[in-house]
Amino acid sequence: MRSVKVAAYTHNINRPMMIGFIRLVKCYLKTKKPVNMNKDLGLDHNQKCNVPKLQYYDLIKNIEGLGWVPTKLGIDFCQNKTKVLSPAATIENDVLPDSHPAWETHTKKRKMVGVYDILGFDYKKRPEYQAEKSAQDALFNNLK
Repeated sequence: MRSVKVAAYTHNINRPMMIGFIRLVKCYLKTKKPVNMNKDLGLDHNQKCNVPKLQYYDLIKNIEGLGWVPTKLGIDFCQNKTKVLSPAATIENDVLPDSHPAWETHTKKRKMVGVYDILGFDYKKRPEYQAEKSAQDALFNNLK
């Protein structure tokens, strides 16, 4: 009997994927309808091919014949409320559980990542900005 080798593939989330994902989430939240990645988001070829891989992380799902929608986890992830374990791995488009033996051959350590880990920046929310601005104004007024 001949053994059959099957390849497992790992998928990391990268910046272009994240930008496409954020566009998808914004479009969905605005319309409350499934999103057509080819028509609705202005994605480049790379993003159109790779954003669907976010389904391996349970961040989006395909509504057959209608388009893509973010999951509850996806919306929370986009809003920096949660993180996901990266990379994800697949064999023939099936996501491998953490207990799968193929992970034993993976040499790099998996880690929890959030939207800002991928985008490489953070921005202040309005209350944080206002608090900082108020402190600066108070300091400036005390110098007069």
